[in-house]
Amino acid sequence: MRLRKLELPPEVSDDTLRAFLRLYQLETWTREMVYLELKAYYGLGWWNEAESALKRAKLPVNLAERYAARDRRHPHISTPENDPLWFISFDSLLKIVFDSKLWKLFESYFTTKKLLRMKVEEILPIRNRVAHCRALHVYDVDRLEQFMRDFDQGFWKFCTSYSDHYRFVKDLEKNDVNRHFMDASRESLDLYYSARPYVRDRKPKVQLGPDFIYDITIRTKHLSRYFDYDRILKYTRSFHKFVLHIMLDGFQHGLRITFPSTLSSVTIIEATERFADVAQNTYSIVPLFKPSYADEKEKSAEEDYSREHEERNGPLQQIASQWPHYVIPPSHPYTFLDRGCPCSFFGSL
Repeated sequence: MRLRKLELPPEVSDDTLRAFLRLYQLETWTREMVYLELKAYYGLGWWNEAESALKRAKLPVNLAERYAARDRRHPHISTPENDPLWFISFDSLLKIVFDSKLWKLFESYFTTKKLLRMKVEEILPIRNRVAHCRALHVYDVDRLEQFMRDFDQGFWKFCTSYSDHYRFVKDLEKNDVNRHFMDASRESLDLYYSARPYVRDRKPKVQLGPDFIYDITIRTKHLSRYFDYDRILKYTRSFHKFVLHIMLDGFQHGLRITFPSTLSSVTIIEATERFADVAQNTYSIVPLFKPSYADEKEKSAEEDYSREHEERNGPLQQIASQWPHYVIPPSHPYTFLDRGCPCSFFGSL
């Protein structure tokens, strides 16, 4: 966790801040989970499935579009986010998770649906108290902390499973996407596939089915060249609707892109070729990061590392912040956390 010194106004107690930060973590990662699992399984039709779940829960389905449109009416303060999922309430988000048809995608991260409902119902009043600026109960923070501990490893499993990579071997070598890039002999492109936990034990066929992911990394051909992510993102915008995520590399030598396998092979090949062509022809000979402390003396190794980490990631974080949620900076756990890193996901164990 990052340490920051904050000056709180007298109306904001330490417990209120702690509760808000925990709820921010919980809601952010639940939203990430819903997006990734639904789009990995249903591809471009994923939001239709989310809307169907909201209809089955008898909730209005057009509020997200209305809120998004309202946000765009004020361009001077609007954010780049355009996905309806990022405009629905936490309660609506939970209706999608608990939906009878969709629950199978989330079950492996949690306990039984019955027990999870009970635990969620206990923290929803806390969430509402924080959201509506009401006073907290003396045990609210403790209840939140316990909830985060209970499901810490479920979210850890969700995040780390994204980094499980497999080569296309044996029968899978005949996969259309794999065969295309093998024939093209793309030395600067690595092609893998991964499986979501829901189908991890299922043996994939030649053409991957729902809940499998194509995981592609494009690398610079020369270490003296640095990817210009601003222009790469701009010139590939028309293909962004197909991706799950676009992940930036802290050294500007790589670009990782994930696609749901429910897309056609032709679409994945065309999109990947576009990203690769733009990336290899859109570069800089000067990196975004230049150590500001290179000439300073008497700095400890720990101070140097911490400072370099922040300075290296700062410009890339800024680039990602100008795009919707699917553009991921190198500081995001998707880019570095895997099953070889046992830890507390929320820092709450």
